[in-house]
Amino acid sequence: MVKENIVWQLGDGRRVQFWKDCWLASEGPLLSRTVDDRTPPCPDALVADMVDGHGQWRWDLLDQTLPCELLLRITAVKPPLGISYDVPGWAAGTNNEFTVRSEGVVSRGVFYGPFERVWRVIAEFKGLPRVRMFLWLVCHERVLMNAERRRRRLTQDSSCAICGDDREDLDHLLRFCPSTIWFWNQLIRSDAWNEFNTLPIKEWMLANLLTPTRFVSNFPEWPTLFPYILWNLWKRRNEKGSVGTTGEVAASCCCALWRTTVLKHVPCTVLKHVPFTGFL
Repeated sequence: MVKENIVWQLGDGRRVQFWKDCWLASEGPLLSRTVDDRTPPCPDALVADMVDGHGQWRWDLLDQTLPCELLLRITAVKPPLGISYDVPGWAAGTNNEFTVRSEGVVSRGVFYGPFERVWRVIAEFKGLPRVRMFLWLVCHERVLMNAERRRRRLTQDSSCAICGDDREDLDHLLRFCPSTIWFWNQLIRSDAWNEFNTLPIKEWMLANLLTPTRFVSNFPEWPTLFPYILWNLWKRRNEKGSVGTTGEVAASCCCALWRTTVLKHVPCTVLKHVPFTGFL
């Protein structure tokens, strides 16, 4: 039971097995997620072994083995650089710290995660009611994406209409669609990029709503702006005729974000934090 609940924060990648250990948050061992249950190349490889001499992931060993959504998750993780040690943590504990209470929760089989207070934080959100409701749906993973619609036999097509990826789930929309990655890249600090893209949804939501400086710099209004960004990503996804190039889609999202709801509800001090030319 202990080993099953160990999660790793990557340092140099020399203590963590790429396929058998939990190092990609909320995904479990990658060995259990291979396409058609294929045996991966180098099944005992360490994470460090899956990085080439140029410091990039060895995509030649991954492309035909893992599904597209996992490849996108790995794309968002910086390869280990060898400048620190890998650090183990406890999946059921707050901030991955082991406590007797969290161990008891796991042993009873009722581990719901350490961030249930996210419901209180969402309830206290002062923005538009429809945005607050959307945050609630996101954390319950009740947003009806194409992958879920196909599971319910409401459609035969589970792909993303924006980028064409074969599986559109909630994580894809909010973090891993190429246009979304491009958009977040303009706002999120490079040193926080790995954590931003690998936290489970509830923990990700809570971190953005409670700690303005965790992922962005000098942006105290971030907990107010972040929910509107999510809302506009969802609106952008549902608008007819929104499909275009990565730049076009991201630019339209940026314009809508600032032109409509956000300017009405976020203090004007946000304007001084416009992250790149043409954002308005």
